[in-house]
Amino acid sequence: MKSQKKVNIVLISATLMLATMIVLASTDPVLAAPPIPGNTTLGFSDNPATLSGDSTPDVTITTTTTSAGGAALISAGKVMIELATDGTVLDAELNPIGGNPVPSSEVVYWMALNAPGENPDGSGVTMLDVDLDALGFDCGTVGGFRAHYIPGGGSDKVAEHKSDEVDLTAVCGVCEWIGETAWAAGPGYIEANQWATYTPYVPNNTVTLYAGQTMEAGTVYFSDVDGNGDITITITLNSGWRFLDDPEKPETVKIQDYAVPPSGNPSPGQFDWKFEAESSPFTTTAITGNYYYGVHVDVEREVCE
Repeated sequence: MKSQKKVNIVLISATLMLATMIVLASTDPVLAAPPIPGNTTLGFSDNPATLSGDSTPDVTITTTTTSAGGAALISAGKVMIELATDGTVLDAELNPIGGNPVPSSEVVYWMALNAPGENPDGSGVTMLDVDLDALGFDCGTVGGFRAHYIPGGGSDKVAEHKSDEVDLTAVCGVCEWIGETAWAAGPGYIEANQWATYTPYVPNNTVTLYAGQTMEAGTVYFSDVDGNGDITITITLNSGWRFLDDPEKPETVKIQDYAVPPSGNPSPGQFDWKFEAESSPFTTTAITGNYYYGVHVDVEREVCE
């Protein structure tokens, strides 16, 4: 009989343990599905955008949101359009809440223009008409914008995310493009009677691209020498500049390498490497590694009245 009692006790203990496990399992919370990834892009009706000088909208900002969650879940959320500012406007606690528009790379505070945001339509699109004058834009002002998607809906929703930051340039009146000649910064060609310059090679180095001697049109980057003894050169233009748009002069970038400092007046048309650059940044590859480089670029600058 003692043996029978022992078996009964073991069975009762096992039964109680199993019941406890069932109770505990039944009280575990049901985990919600993770938010579904989404992507939002932002664009402008015009960039550069011409200032109207009054309360008339100067530009329309359009965003498009996509997600595997589908149109219904996308539309349940909201999109806020945000402007990059210098943070000079403060609240009572001296926290930044706005300020003057600045490029996205210089942002101190992102100011929402349409809080609490707008629901995307059935195509995932939102649109916002913006009066740039009212936001502090002047002729030549560059301001950064981005879209901030805020989730909405039930347990299934598109995850919170932000678009890439995009800069917008404000211009005044009629604008035209003026052609200029540009050279990578460095010493002047020896005994030359013009302002052409060459650049001593320094690996992984960036120098200024000067147009008309003194105007900073962009930058020129020189890479390290690769296994083939070559380098890569990347030309990036500043806002308000572009490569010359002239079908009769398609070769806008001309490069020459030198083993010794060059002398005399250079002839870019005779340089070894010539390229047709259409958009910035422009990258060349397989340029022979050497001690000096002449980098000549035909550019245009935007002038607005």
